[in-house]
Amino acid sequence: MTAPAMVIPVVQQVSNALCSSEDFAELLACLPDSFFYQGEETQKSGWMTILHLVVHGERDFEKIASAVKGAL
Repeated sequence: MTAPAMVIPVVQQVSNALCSSEDFAELLACLPDSFFYQGEETQKSGWMTILHLVVHGERDFEKIASAVKGAL
């Protein structure tokens, strides 16, 4: 996955908030492939949605993926 430059810090924050690389990998597996081909602004918005959910304790990755799909 190659994320645009302005997206990388948000992705790092999501990874840090999840605390484990296994959880992060599971989250990535749940996200739709099309998410990774979005424009920079759309992808950043999606990652901000993910970050918001994760910071507030959401760990149901299918639910997170659904929220992202709805935001695309």
